[in-house]
Amino acid sequence: MGPEDLPKVARWLGRQIRKLRLLIREVKSELNWNELEKEIDDTQKTIDREIKHLDPQTDISREVNLVSEEIEASTREIDQTLNK
Repeated sequence: MGPEDLPKVARWLGRQIRKLRLLIREVKSELNWNELEKEIDDTQKTIDREIKHLDPQTDISREVNLVSEEIEASTREIDQTLNK
């Protein structure tokens, strides 16, 4: 292949790339690719929201505070009973 063939090869390559792009567009259309991408995005957003609600540190802190309040209340009751 010499320099004189380079324009022919470039045109051929350009046609092949266009054909490939058309083929990809057709496949995406047939597979409802856009709908699939939207569904995946929606699912990811739902998962992200649920993960935020499942923060174990918040749940543990809440439980520790409840137990601490119960201990303080019991301690006050004991003090009141002993001081009577």
